[in-house]
Formats: sequence, structure tokens, C-alpha cells
Amino acid sequence: MDILGGVAASPFDLFEAMVRALAGPAPILGEKTPGHLLWWPAIARAAPWVRFVLVVRDPRAVTASSLSMPWTSNDDLAGWGSRVHLPLAARWMFDQWTGARLSTTLGSKRCLVLRYEDVVADPDAARERIASLIGSSVGIPRQPVPSEIVLPWEQWKQDALGTVRADRVSAWHERLSHRDALQVAAICRTGMGHFGYTDHPGHVQAAIVRARLGPDTNRKLRQYIASYREYHRYITTVAL
Repeated sequence: MDILGGVAASPFDLFEAMVRALAGPAPILGEKTPGHLLWWPAIARAAPWVRFVLVVRDPRAVTASSLSMPWTSNDDLAGWGSRVHLPLAARWMFDQWTGARLSTTLGSKRCLVLRYEDVVADPDAARERIASLIGSSVGIPRQPVPSEIVLPWEQWKQDALGTVRADRVSAWHERLSHRDALQVAAICRTGMGHFGYTDHPGHVQAAIVRARLGPDTNRKLRQYIASYREYHRYITTVAL
């Protein structure tokens, strides 16, 4: 309220003031909420100075990691039971479609695409690319992260403050069965190819794997993604 002087001229002004209040004084502010990916058209229009960093990760790793997260019990996922990896894969595919549109529309001056695996392999190079995007100095050494950046209830983020570990790249092999990993790759085949993940099933094999899921499951997946498409269509009409 103090930052805004008691009046918010637009929803984006309110959002920006919340970020400033939470982050504290800083020359450059950043905000990371995966779900805000769907809001990129409205944010880009409302704030043409904003830069976007899009981080992409192997869908099998994303799915394996998500399986242990508390949100898998949300209403939209709870009904999938032991097959919850399927809607998680479908959501990855939709997110990558959205991310591809973001990077293509805004171009390299406003959007940087980083693959998680490349960041792990060379964190310094990734940091310099981000610095270049936001107009900061390159060659900035890694700075300590304040412990309060992770809230007490966010247990899944505790390891994020530690040393970058290369073994996390392939950890999904231990968490996903061969069948589930193949099903995820079959659903995400197009997005994997777009972002340079080449170890996905071919077109025919992917079609067979998806067909074996059964008509009811495939229909349920289409309905699941349709709800996200409708939400995204609504958001793109909102002027922040």
C-alpha cells in the first residue's frame, strides 16, 4: 500500500508492488512462478521492459520430480491415481508450446531459453547469459543465497540452495519405470524435439504407445489440456 501510495492504476502495478515489497530494495527485481508462464502475453504488453528467462527440462525429469510434490493431490490430478504421470506429461507439453510461442514472439532481446541440463553442466555460462539479457555486468561471481528465500513449508526447495549437482540430471531413471518414462516421452515427443532432446520415440512408436493408453485415457488427456487452453485464451485477453 505504501509503495502504491494507496492506489493501484492497474493489476500489473499491484503485482509489481507486491514483488517489490517481498523482495526488498534491489536494482533489478526477478520473480519466479511457473504458473505465470501462461500470463506472458499480458505481462509482456503491460511491461515492455520485462525480460523473460525460460528454463526447460527433460519432461521425464520434470514428471519424476513432480510426482513427489504435494500438488499431485490437487483436484485436477487426484483422479488419475497411479497414472498421474500422464497429465503431468501433457502439462509439460502445453507449457513448452507456450514457451516456444513466448521465445518466438519476443525474440532474443526479451527472452532467454535455458535448458536445465546445460545450466547444470556450466552454471557460470548460464549466469553470464542471464546477466547479459537483463543488462547487468557479466563475470559476476556466484553470491550466497539468503536462507529466507525458501519458506519453511517449501521442503522441496531445500536442496536448491546447495551445490549444483550433475547427478540430478539423470535421477529420473530411478524414479520412473521404463513404461512410464516411455509414455511421458511419447506424449512430449514434439516438444522434446523442439528443445533438442533427441532420445524420444519415433513418430510411429509414439503413436503406438499413445494408442495403448486406451480411448478413455486419451480423451481424458485431451479434456485436461483443453481446460488449460481455455484458461490461457482467457488470460491473453486480460490487459494488465
